[in-house]
This record gives sequence, C-alpha cells and structure tokens, in this order.
Amino acid sequence: MTASLLVDGHVHFHRCFTWKAFLEGASSNFAASRAESQMPGESSGCLMLTETAGVDSRRALLNEPGLVRSIGWNVEARDELSIVLNRRTDAIIIVAGRQIVTAERLEVLALACADTIPDGRPVHEVIREVSGCGALAVIPWGLGKWWGQRGRVVRAMLDAPDLPRFCLGDNGGRARVWRSPRLFTVARRRGMSVLPGSDPLPLPSHVTRAGSYGFVLDDWDDPSPPAHAIVERIRALKRSPAVFGHLSSIGSMVRSQVGIRRHGGQSGRQAVN
Repeated sequence: MTASLLVDGHVHFHRCFTWKAFLEGASSNFAASRAESQMPGESSGCLMLTETAGVDSRRALLNEPGLVRSIGWNVEARDELSIVLNRRTDAIIIVAGRQIVTAERLEVLALACADTIPDGRPVHEVIREVSGCGALAVIPWGLGKWWGQRGRVVRAMLDAPDLPRFCLGDNGGRARVWRSPRLFTVARRRGMSVLPGSDPLPLPSHVTRAGSYGFVLDDWDDPSPPAHAIVERIRALKRSPAVFGHLSSIGSMVRSQVGIRRHGGQSGRQAVN
C-alpha cells in the first residue's frame, strides 16, 4: 500500500485553545483514522488553516518555535505557506489559509493562502481574488447558511460559467443523522469536489477536534513545497475525494450550537501550551 495524506480542510486555532491539547488531539485523530482505514503508518496528516484577518498561527509557530518545542514538537519550514511539526515518528503539515465573510454573509475559505482578502465583498469577487492569488476557494456548509436567499446564491454559482474553479465544503459539526445537503449532490454532478473539514468552534471542548474529519489524497509522496502540491492535486480531482473521520451526533451538534450562542462566539484569551 502507498502512503496517503489525510487533510482536514477547515481548521481554526482559537484563542481559548492550548497548543498541547490541540496537537495531541490532531495527532490522535489522524492515528485513529489511519488505523480505521488500514493506511500505512507513514501516511501523514495535514491541517489546512482557515483564519480570519489578523490571525496567522503558521507564522506564529515559525517565528516562535518555543510555543510547541516545550511540549515535544519541532517546527520545520517547508515553503512560504506551510510548515511541518515533527515529534519522534509523528508529523503534521500545517498550511496557511484564510476565511472571508462575503457581502451575502456566506463564508469563503482560501486554502493555501497567506494574503489578506477583505471581508464584505460580493462572493463572486472573493472567489476570483482567491483564485487569482493561486489559492483554492471553498464555500463551506454551515448550519442555516445555505437556507433561503443565501442558498439560492450558492446554487446559482454552481451554474455560473465564468467563475474560476471552486469547491464546496462539508463540516464535521453537521449531524450525521441529517441528509447530505442537496447542493453537494448538485456540485458532484457537475464534477466539483466536496472537501470535508472539522471546523473547530471557539469552545474549549473543541480543542481536540482538528484532524477528526477530512479527505484523503492517495499516493502521497511528501513533495516539497506541499501547499502547492495539495492545491494542484485537489484541482485535478474529477470527483470528491474519499472521506475520513465521522460527522457529529445530534446531541454534540446541539451542545455546540448552544455553547457558541452562550459565549457569543468569543474564544477568550489565547493560551500557548
């Protein structure tokens, strides 16, 4: 069997998280998925960051490796967009990325992107700018975000002939008892990929969520630079990639939604270990 890359396509490191618990959780989640799918042990895990303006966790780790060195991880720069955290036989690739809120109140993820792309612009413009800087645009599912007018906007974009290639995103917080969103079916019929990610919320209980849900890139030979190789592999896909991990239970989804409303989306003071 050849090595694979397990990619969590929607990751946030919130201020209420600690790096120790965050990385331990990601490492454990990737290991569990490798074992469940009987993948070779050398198959790597990758966290695609999707951060808001002014936040750059990859840069912080690169500039201050002591943030994770004290808990056993070493930081290795790979290119202008990615680093690798190594610990004994364990390694996690971390790729820079952005999350932009559009004028329609939709989210767009810019995978493999370190540029600042302003919030508040029309979604069509955001997707063109993300593509123009060499990144991959993803419109992620979110509870209530594809209902009504916003859902109609996404539906129309799937048929727009003049837009650069983009993907839709699934979310590990979606309850597994729900039917798959109809727009996923529409996208797949058009040869567009649906890319899953864990999407940790700014809740202390979500600190171990990264790496718990994502997609698999087969025949991975650990190229350098990895960020561009990942994006090119995704762009070349003719269908949605295989999925690893699991969606949430209905109880977990409800607790997360109650928690995020109770705390008002505030992630609190950032901890470093």
